[in-house]
Amino acid sequence: MIDTSLLIAVERGALAAADIHAITDEEPVFLSPVNLAEIRLGSQKLREGSQKQRAAAMLQRLRRKRR
Repeated sequence: MIDTSLLIAVERGALAAADIHAITDEEPVFLSPVNLAEIRLGSQKLREGSQKQRAAAMLQRLRRKRR
């Protein structure tokens, strides 16, 4: 299970998705439903613009992941 701080670091460019993959390898990565709700609410509160678009894109990627 990972925390949203890792996803935020990837989105901000402070950490590469490959860094997370290097640690987790082929193991599934899980997020808590609370974390997903935080991301969703946070993206809804953003003003229109590139940051809101990036947050919406991240949410879409998370929704496509296996459950």
